[in-house]
This record gives sequence, C-alpha cells and structure tokens, in this order.
Amino acid sequence: MASKSSSSTEPTWTTTLGKALAPRSVWPDKDELLDVVYWGKQVLSLLVGFVFGITPMTGLLGIISYVVISSVVAQHYVTKFQKVDEEEVGGFWELSKEGFGAAFATYMISCSVVDALNDFSSESQGFWAITPAIFTLTKVSDWTIIAEDASEINIDNLKSFISSEKAADPVFAGFGLQDNEPTIIHHFGMNAPTGFQYPLFSAGFVLSRTVVESIRKFDQMENGFSIDVKYEFSMLLHKKINVHLRHEPSLFCCGNDSNTCIIRCSNPLLSSFPIQDSEIHLMIKTFEGHHKNRLEVLKNTWTSGVKRVEYCSDKEDRAIPTVDLGIGNTERGHCAKTWAIFRRFIDVSGAGAKWLVIADDDTLMNWKRLKQMLKMYDPNDKIIIGERYGFGFSIDGLSGYDYPTGGSGMIFTRSAIESILKVCPSCAADTDPDDMTIGICATSSGIPIVHESRLHQARPQDYAPGYLKDPISFHKFTDIDPIAVYYKYLFDFEDHVQQNQDSDKTEL
Repeated sequence: MASKSSSSTEPTWTTTLGKALAPRSVWPDKDELLDVVYWGKQVLSLLVGFVFGITPMTGLLGIISYVVISSVVAQHYVTKFQKVDEEEVGGFWELSKEGFGAAFATYMISCSVVDALNDFSSESQGFWAITPAIFTLTKVSDWTIIAEDASEINIDNLKSFISSEKAADPVFAGFGLQDNEPTIIHHFGMNAPTGFQYPLFSAGFVLSRTVVESIRKFDQMENGFSIDVKYEFSMLLHKKINVHLRHEPSLFCCGNDSNTCIIRCSNPLLSSFPIQDSEIHLMIKTFEGHHKNRLEVLKNTWTSGVKRVEYCSDKEDRAIPTVDLGIGNTERGHCAKTWAIFRRFIDVSGAGAKWLVIADDDTLMNWKRLKQMLKMYDPNDKIIIGERYGFGFSIDGLSGYDYPTGGSGMIFTRSAIESILKVCPSCAADTDPDDMTIGICATSSGIPIVHESRLHQARPQDYAPGYLKDPISFHKFTDIDPIAVYYKYLFDFEDHVQQNQDSDKTEL
C-alpha cells in the first residue's frame, strides 16, 4: 500500500485557523469545516453568555435568543462568508445541531456566572442599610450576626450565647447607644419611645431567626434617605414588629476588656505615618458674607497648619486670601460651585496633589487624623471618601444610590474627579445638591463612596457619646462655640507641643 503524500496529511490547527478566518477558503474535507463551526460556536456561546449575563437578557428569553443567534451565525458563516453550499455539510439543521450541546452548556455557564457576579456587584448600593441585605438572603439561619469588618468576634462566647437563647424568640441584642438630646440626624426623636436605644455597629449585634424572618416580610423601606442606619434600622423594628434592642455591654463590648465579650468594637484604622502635605489639596466652599466670621474661625483653628488650602468664594479678597470662582452664591445646593472647584483643581491649582478635600466654611477638622486615615488608601484608585448617606434604597436593594455628605468633608482621588467630570460635565442646575449629584455621577461612573465614620455631618451633641471615637470632623456652627468644640474634640495637645518643639529646633 502506497504511503500518503505530505499534502494529504491531517491539517494542523494553525492552517485550519487561517482558513477559517479567510473568506472563500477551499474545504476538500467538509469535516474540517464542521470542526470550525463546532469551535466557533463555543467562542460565540462564551461571548453571548457574557453579554446576556450583564443585561436583563436571561431566562427563557435569553435561551431562545441564543439558539436563534447561534443557528443564524453558523448558517451565514458557511454560506455567506465561506461560500459553501449548506447542503454539502448536511443542510441547515445539521449546521444548527453541530456542537450545539457543548456550545449550549458553555452559554449557560458563562451567562450564569456573569449574571451572578453582576448581581453581587449591585449589592454595594444600599446593602449597608442592613434591611436590603437581610431581604435578599438566600437562606435564613437561626442567628444572624452583623458587625464591621474590623470588629473582633469570639466564636466560643458566641456559641455560649446562642445556646442560652431561643431562635424562635424575638432577640435583638447589642451595645446600646442613646441620644442625649433631640437631634436633626434622628428627626429630633419623633415617634421614638422614651429611652430608645440603637446598636453600635462596631460592637456588633445579633438577630434571631424570628426577627430576620419578620424583616423579610416588610414591603418597603421607611424613609427615602438613609442617614444613620443604626438608628433607622432600630426604629424600623420598633415600628413594624415592636422589637427593641437589648443592651448587653458585657457581651457586645466597647471599652470593655471582659472575657465574656462576643464582639469587641473596632478601633479606627490609622497609619502612624500620615501622608505628606504636598499630596493633599484643601478647598473650602464659602462666600463673601462669611469671610469675616467663619473663615476667621477656620484660620485660627484647623486650617492654620494646612500647607495647600484655597478659600473658594464668589469674591476675591486678597487679605484672607480668597479666590473668585465666578459662581454666584446660592441659598442651597451649591452644585455649580463644587463643579467649579473640581475644574480648578484639575486645571489650575491641584498640580502634584493626589487628594482633593472639599469642606464647608463651617466644617471643623483634625488635619493630622485626616492625613493618617488617607494613608490607608491608594490614591491611584477611583474612590470618594466621606460620611456616606443614601437615597432611594428599595427593600430589595435594586435601586437607590450612595452619596458623601458635603459638610463632613468630601475627599476625592484625582481619577475620581476626572471620571465624574467626564460623565457629568456640569450640573443640571446651580442649586442642585452637590453631594447628591456627586452620588448619582459616582454611581454612573462605578466609583465607590467609602464610608468614614469619623467624619460627621452634624455637631458633637448630635451624636451619642459612646459613638464618638477619634473624630476627624464636625459640621455646623449653629448654637455652639466652634472654637471650644475644636479644642475639646479635635485638638491634639501633644501634637501641638511637638510642633512647637520642632519649630524651635528649626529656628536654632
């Protein structure tokens, strides 16, 4: 028997690939063409699965659409691109069936995985408000523990606790906080019972199965805004199912080193080495009417030691000095002013800075703590840091958005600002709320709003004493002595002494 010539040997994958990508190729062996159709369907299935997974095109509609696309593409590839009569390879149905089983499996897997990942990524919108996260649990355990990422949990003590409790009982236990006076962030305590308590999240809290199952029967969130979730969550349980927090300071601990602690509150994340002054640029929102009073307070307290600071106003005053942004003052919103600050930072004054901090002219800060906190983050990431609020969250977590509260101080990386300006080059109206507009634009850009609990939108007396720990900022001068507040909560005497000693050494 004569041996086959080299021209009749099996084709290599490279030659087959070359023929597959070229139009009107010659296919003496039709099985080779069917192999191309087979593997082409695998690639197509992967791509279609990915696209359908990130869109609503799933379920039965997605399957039907995939079958149509797969069949039509295969038929057009053979007859239109390769110019081969489909009857030579068995006709339309043979082309449709070729590799269908494996390709369909590829489609289902890729579509399901991408769809699941897409669902997971959407959880960041509103799941921190607790109720949407509970509502979407796939399985309800006897006990649900909620804490912060840095909280310390003692598993043995937890086991001891749940062995002494019944999951069928309405258990809501944690470290209780209580307001000293009516506060705006809690709607002045309206509808709250006397002595109402809410949990300190960093010390954690526990919910029994009965409570969780009751929450999952709620039909909607109580309020359009999510401001202080720990309070709002507790109020929801009070109103809906008459369940109240059981204060257990020996089990859910903050400032207590007892060996009975189930969860200990987390300490603030701080670096021993703050970022350099040249890396951070501060821009204060103000207007002419506040030059003489509010800016004097800032310059005599926390901004006096800030190396890179601009007071952004509607009028230039070289004595302070302020810069005129060319934006008139508005009673509320200030969106146009904030966008002008963004553009000034990018185009004029922000060269070399990795971070932009925007604060109000009635914001008080500890600048060193802010720089220590920023050391924990990568300035190359697209992030916004602030006291995070939310708006429009639905019970299923599928709607709503986060935003950074303006008065507590908003912190941006350069790339975050560039992305915001690209998606939202201007405000819809000058008086739009700047912080909420930032939240909408950040959501559209995929920029996370990172919550920093030491930034505060309100005054010290608006928070429970047990909640305040190494604060970075407070906001509002209403009914307070701002200088007294600064020296009580934000002034570090030891750092001040060290700075004076360093200054004396420099002079010598």
